[in-house]
Amino acid sequence: MVVNRDPKAEKRVRDRKRRRDWRNSSPETKEYGKILRKDPCAFPGCKSPGVTKDHIVAFSKGGRTHWTNLAPLCLRHNQMKGNMDLLQFLLKARMV
Repeated sequence: MVVNRDPKAEKRVRDRKRRRDWRNSSPETKEYGKILRKDPCAFPGCKSPGVTKDHIVAFSKGGRTHWTNLAPLCLRHNQMKGNMDLLQFLLKARMV
């Protein structure tokens, strides 16, 4: 049996889970998220502001929304990282 997968529907489900995860996160994590807004992008050599909070261990791979699993990334590097773990992304980007 072939199942048709709708990528847009899957993205909506993932986004809903992320929002729920942020709402249920600890006060420490929410406070750390505010601090991260002021930090530069975690990508080496990038001078852009880290306007997004990204999971070090990807959310799609079971990474929790906890202050110990968050890093600031600029929009460009966040999009490039996709659903990779941060270390995997940094190592892959270094090889290019």
